[in-house]
Amino acid sequence: MVSKPVRHAVSVVIQNSSNQTLFALRSPQATSYPLVWSLPSYFIAENETHGETVKRIGKNKLGVELEIDELLNEGTSDRGDFTLFMHDYSATLKEGQPRIFSDFY
Repeated sequence: MVSKPVRHAVSVVIQNSSNQTLFALRSPQATSYPLVWSLPSYFIAENETHGETVKRIGKNKLGVELEIDELLNEGTSDRGDFTLFMHDYSATLKEGQPRIFSDFY
């Protein structure tokens, strides 16, 4: 049996002082789960740490500075051509006001 490639990704749980959690609406052009609300996430780039991925999510997706906190959960899911291994972290908003950058709003 041939195994599928595994791709690792990081998602972040960001909560405000009222314990509300930030979700983002996925693009209608997304290859998987278009127009679904999800936690902000990215695939981990080659030679990138989980903390660096969290910072990249903050900068590129939300326009803020994030700091990685604790690992909350890990798990896999079948995405057809590959297996996704997701690492879910809590993150602290260090600077800025989150905004979602998207080309379809």
